Amino acid sequence: MAQDEKTKIWLTLANVSPMALKCNPDEQEDYHAAERSLNTMWQHWMDAFGTHADPHEVLARVAFIFALNYRKAVGSLEAADAALEQLEQRLDDLVVKM
Repeated sequence: MAQDEKTKIWLTLANVSPMALKCNPDEQEDYHAAERSLNTMWQHWMDAFGTHADPHEVLARVAFIFALNYRKAVGSLEAADAALEQLEQRLDDLVVKM
């Protein structure tokens, strides 16, 4: 298989009909892990709302939670990058003083 060749996989998200996606072969497990994460959270909220659950509203809530967590992760990475830049500058200053 050529390195740029994509693999077709099928995902079922929030009890919607299975959908086909193409991904790099080495990304398949990430796609399926994301599928499991979404479905676990979706089912948790469906159970929490009980018989009054609107699957679309629940999926919107799940999407929001994932988006919020993504923003928090990006913020953490940005803070870590800034801290590393400061550390690098301090180390450069120490080396210059030697």
